[in-house]
Amino acid sequence: MMRSLCVAAALAALSVPSSAQAPATSARGLAIRNARVLPISGPPIERATVLVRNGKIERVSSDIAVPPGYEVVDAAGGTLMPGAVLAYGHTGLGAGGAREERPNQFTRGGGRGRRGRGAPSPQGGAENESGELALDRLYARQEVFQELLRDGVTTIGVAPTGTGLPGQGGVVRPAGDDVAAMTVVRSAFLAIAPVNDTRTKTLIQRALDDGKRNLDRRRRRGPEQRSEGGRAEGTPPAEQKPAEKPAENPGEKPPEKPAENAPEARGGDAAQGPRGGQQQQEPDPAAEAIMQLLEGKTRAFVQIDSAAQMLHWDEVSKNHSFPTVFVARRHASQGSQGFFDVVLDHIKRRKAIVLLTPELSTIPNTEYQVNMPARLHAAGIEIGFLLADRGRALSAARTQLMELVRAGLPADVALRGITLTPARALGIDGTIGSIEPGKTANLLLWSGDPLDPLAKLQRVWLEGNEVEADPR
Repeated sequence: MMRSLCVAAALAALSVPSSAQAPATSARGLAIRNARVLPISGPPIERATVLVRNGKIERVSSDIAVPPGYEVVDAAGGTLMPGAVLAYGHTGLGAGGAREERPNQFTRGGGRGRRGRGAPSPQGGAENESGELALDRLYARQEVFQELLRDGVTTIGVAPTGTGLPGQGGVVRPAGDDVAAMTVVRSAFLAIAPVNDTRTKTLIQRALDDGKRNLDRRRRRGPEQRSEGGRAEGTPPAEQKPAEKPAENPGEKPPEKPAENAPEARGGDAAQGPRGGQQQQEPDPAAEAIMQLLEGKTRAFVQIDSAAQMLHWDEVSKNHSFPTVFVARRHASQGSQGFFDVVLDHIKRRKAIVLLTPELSTIPNTEYQVNMPARLHAAGIEIGFLLADRGRALSAARTQLMELVRAGLPADVALRGITLTPARALGIDGTIGSIEPGKTANLLLWSGDPLDPLAKLQRVWLEGNEVEADPR
């Protein structure tokens, strides 16, 4: 009897959720009461209640009766805000990603691994890998994802590495046993890295010009069935995989690349068969990705680290128009005064979002500091902030954001820059980035204002489920 009583007591103790557990709140309903809510999309709501069900936000109001059966969390006057969005990084693409790389059903010719690549650089170096997806190289089981999530980063944009046209970036949630479970959007943007050399500039310009010609030919031909190789933004992952036909002889050497103006090189144009007939060629994923961009169905994340790179990009892109996000990782080290003067006009013409590091800049050979984020905001440009793709990314960014706010950046712009603006840059602001009914319940509860150095991150919810505290 004593043994039975001990077992019963132990089971009862285990049934009480602790702060280190992640209770499944999304299905039964969650009510966070007595919170100062920062919706980001609107003014703060004092003493509010947020209702969550099935991973989505139901209602946000200061006058809500909690329905029966909801788990109630008392925020005790703390501040509730959306989870942070890391819009552009290389999280999960380290050594683990390399181990995952292998020939698959998308690899042409049975194993050279050049699926989705366009023409190689005319002088070597960077290649056109527009058809490659960064998530195909992602390694899911890495500690960094849990570290970022516990720190308050609930959405991650994964960008490919490289220069020129390194491929397509995707969006993941930092939880899941495999890449499929983590994936939010397989193809969210096309990465472009125009470094200061002629061959890379020529590579990018040729890809854009060829894409425009391919698109014009396609439009002249009228409606046609298109391969799923072009990944429209927001398409569910199952619909984004190219339906490529495997080679009949995997060991056969791939044919030589046709001349640039040959029909086979036109990203889906019909080619002459051996007897003069027409045979339909499957679209090249790299060509399809460029056409998707030029049609405005996806966006470009263009990495600009200096004024010289912006001038190169101006020349390359002057005949093309598409949604653009500028990524400025090193603006603070380039002498922000000149960099700002060069980029401002181009950014305004493109109506682009700028993602930049949350840093004050120093004019070379002086101690004069420039608040570039504040200047861009004052000029009417939408800004977001780049977070480090390491475990304490949000903690580090908070300190920098506080410095920017003290130097003149509005506090609401600073918080929007790590939530709603990066979500807009990724094209997922309809579901992520603010606290509104119908949006995903990625939530952070702070003991005070997030930009108060004394405030502590108390709890994190991902899709309505509380994240376990670090067991250490």
